[in-house]
Amino acid sequence: MYNLILKTKVLLTADIWSFSFEVPRHFSWKGGQHIVAILAHSNPDNRGTARALSLASAPFEGHINLVTHCPENGSTFKHALRDLPVGGQLQATEPQDSFLREGQPFPEVFITGGVGCATIRALLLDRDHQKEVLAGKLLYYAPFGQHLFQEELNQLAERQDGFTVKYLTAQDLHEQGGIKEVENRTDATYCFSGVYARETLHPDMVAQQVKKMTGEERAEVELLAQIAGLT
Repeated sequence: MYNLILKTKVLLTADIWSFSFEVPRHFSWKGGQHIVAILAHSNPDNRGTARALSLASAPFEGHINLVTHCPENGSTFKHALRDLPVGGQLQATEPQDSFLREGQPFPEVFITGGVGCATIRALLLDRDHQKEVLAGKLLYYAPFGQHLFQEELNQLAERQDGFTVKYLTAQDLHEQGGIKEVENRTDATYCFSGVYARETLHPDMVAQQVKKMTGEERAEVELLAQIAGLT
């Protein structure tokens, strides 16, 4: 376990916060990984004191960044995280893989929603920093147009000639023809990243995988698949 010391925290939108922590000794990670954060607090609810959180920063940036919803009606964990003072600490596990397993091809299409873009940001910036050529596209859905990391993503697309970013809002979901034009079904590898969904799939696997899901994860993958023109 590692102790992470909070350096800064910033309110990005109405209920999305960015938390920056010092990198403890011997802590190393790759873009696209996540940690399990443990934050002891009084009177925890039934969701407990631990939460899996994506790493929003790439290693070269020199800090650990966590970006997450902390709504007023959220869990006691999220309230405790939001109220954590600068200099305060939480515990973290070793980084764990979220998307890319050994031998998996790098996705050509990324479909993400809301804070799900945090880990995609880290993954893409990490590969870009290592001078890898990125070829493909990112489809980023934020219902009310509150897309995070826009400046960085746009700069990435400018550096990487074969990579494009498309920002979508709730209005686009009512224009079915427009969504279908964004991404035609191909043999590419698709990466789905949302609040609940973390999947890397071939288009033919989407329907089969969705059948295994329940609740919020299923609803989210179905929405992201619709955004990508796969349904």
